This record gives sequence, C-alpha cells and structure tokens, in this order.
Amino acid sequence: MNRGGGEVNDLNLAKQFKEKKDEIIFVCRKPLSSRVEIPLLEFPTILVSSPYLYGISQRFPSMLGKIMRFLDSFLFGCLLVRHIKKLDFDIIHVTDMPPVVIFKKFIKKPAVYSIRGVISPYYKKLLKNFDGFIAWGSSYDIIKKELDSSKIIHLNPGVDTNLFTRCDTTNLKKKYNLCGKVVLLFVGRFVYLKNLPFLLKAFRRLSNYSNKYVLMLVGDGPLIGNIKKKQKS
Repeated sequence: MNRGGGEVNDLNLAKQFKEKKDEIIFVCRKPLSSRVEIPLLEFPTILVSSPYLYGISQRFPSMLGKIMRFLDSFLFGCLLVRHIKKLDFDIIHVTDMPPVVIFKKFIKKPAVYSIRGVISPYYKKLLKNFDGFIAWGSSYDIIKKELDSSKIIHLNPGVDTNLFTRCDTTNLKKKYNLCGKVVLLFVGRFVYLKNLPFLLKAFRRLSNYSNKYVLMLVGDGPLIGNIKKKQKS
C-alpha cells in the first residue's frame, strides 16, 4: 500500500472510529512485484497479493491500457472478496476500488463506499446497491443528484494547519523567478497514477501562447528522474 492523500484520509477516519472503541481491520493490495513500503502499523492488516498493472498499462495505447487496468482490478476484486468472506465484521468500507462494486451481492453485510472523484456511468448503477456513501470534497456535487442523498455523508479533507501555514512568499518568488508569473502548481506523488506526462504535454501547449505561465511541481516519487528528463527536453 502506497500512502497518498486518499490513504491518509482513510487512516485518519479509522483513528476516529478507534477512539469510539470500534475495531478496525484493513484489507489492502500487495503488488506481487514490490514490498509493502509503509505497513499499516496502527491497525491489523490483511495483505492480498495480486498483480498491479497500472504503471505498465500507461505505456500502451489508451484503449488497451484501460482494458488492462480493468482486468487487473477485476482480478483483485475477486481475490479481495474471497478474503472478506472469511472475516467476521459488522460493516465494510470500500475505498477507491470500483470493480469491487460488482461483487457487492456476494457480501452479505452492510457496505459503505467512498467516492473521491468521477465515477463511470456503469459503476454508478452498481453503486445503488450500497447501503451508504462517503463523498470526499467536490465529489459530493457530482453524485448527490444521482444517488440517494439520505445515504451520503459529505466530508472535506481539510488542511492540517500544524503542518501547512501561510507565509511570506517574496523570497520564494525571487528564487524561482516567479514574480509577475501565473503559477500552475502540482503537489503530489510522482507516480503513474497522477499522469504527469500528460500534464507536461498540456503545459507545453499552454506555454506556446504566452511565457507568463510557469508550471511548478512539488513532490517526490519513483518517476522524478523521468519527469526531470521530460522537463529539460
């Protein structure tokens, strides 16, 4: 499990439930080709070993890549449900795994689904089988008219002001020559999931119209070397 923003939200939510004396168990994917970078030491965790083809799929034509990602997720969904059926639990919280929606009918316990972005029309029909939803941020505006609003809890991730505070940016702007520029800011992990090559391609097209735009990338990850090479070229 790679710990990004969504995973941090899930962990914080789990900690809130733990404070209420609820018992939490995480069931996560473990890619066959890698180790678990950050074990969930805070909670009991069941690791489901399965392929992870998302990164590789980005190198293929669009339609073939989509098919690879669906089949990969579908296989993980099958393995996941097999593990879940062995557990004794009162409610399951499904997060960021649309294909698992297909298997809802095999899970005889109440199920809640987290929504963090756009959901395809195919999955929207299947989501109606769920007992409740957690809509993060702006995703609430997307799905509130298409699902039973009485089943939706709207949560905004918010900002930890102990870590992030406003400060004087004068020196920063001088250091990176940003004065008078329009800054487009990306903050996140440098991984295939973020599709940064597409962002760079789009920015090049934008910069052809004006030199007032600057793209600033903040973060780290396994693709940082490739991104730097593409930026120089």
